Amino acid sequence: MATSVGQIYRQTFEILKSRIWLLLGIWVTYFAVQMVSTVLISLVVGVSAMSGLSMGDPGALSAGMIVPIVVLYLVYFFIYFAQIGSLTAMGSPLKQLTFGAAFNAGIKSAPTLLGVVFLLMLVYLVGMIVIGLASAVLSFVGPVGLVFSIIIFLPILVYLGCRLSLVYPVVAVESMSNPVTAITRAWSETKGHVLTIFLSVVGLFAVAMIVLLLVAMPIISTAISSRTTGELPNFASIGFSLFGLFCASILLSIVGAVLVSTIHAEIVGPLGHDESDVFS
Repeated sequence: MATSVGQIYRQTFEILKSRIWLLLGIWVTYFAVQMVSTVLISLVVGVSAMSGLSMGDPGALSAGMIVPIVVLYLVYFFIYFAQIGSLTAMGSPLKQLTFGAAFNAGIKSAPTLLGVVFLLMLVYLVGMIVIGLASAVLSFVGPVGLVFSIIIFLPILVYLGCRLSLVYPVVAVESMSNPVTAITRAWSETKGHVLTIFLSVVGLFAVAMIVLLLVAMPIISTAISSRTTGELPNFASIGFSLFGLFCASILLSIVGAVLVSTIHAEIVGPLGHDESDVFS
């Protein structure tokens, strides 16, 4: 389906304008769930540590702390990917979801997204080993070899990132539960759209950098002033700027999710599957 960067941005803006409060509500809800779960599991870790200390058994202390910490990380990643799934589903122009439906879509998509990320991490590690070996060989040429390796491999990584960029909406919007199928579907959907995806993401990245730099300016100016004059930093200005960075990061995460959902919607149009061009 033909699309353009301008059309993607216009649709992204329309979705944000009409659904911003629902999107913010989803983010806040998951953030609250994350905080509560972190506190509860941290209490379990603390109780386990105290129990191990009272027993005087280092083995029991380690075992009692390791399991809750592993659970904490698993819960964190589950909630993180559920949040992404919910934001992606709510931000899709292909669907008009209620808050509850988007929340459920995120919970259902979290296990699949965890599987997708695990598989891609394995591929990434293998790729990094290959790139590392190739770069080591090229390094014998000197600085020219290093520059040459960057010129070769950086475009490859960008290309792969663009081809796999629609995995989140494939899982959350198209309701695919098989990680391998989701990856191959995303690869198929992005065929012929790499440049459009790249320009759309680069545009958002540029805007994000400008926004974050402007919000962080009080911290930068205070640090420079404190260094040159020897005076104490303006902590009120720093606190205000940090709060601004926190709010900006929330907004940018929401915009990013909506942008990816919009790219997906613009490319695939009405939901349907055509597996014939997978990996072509």
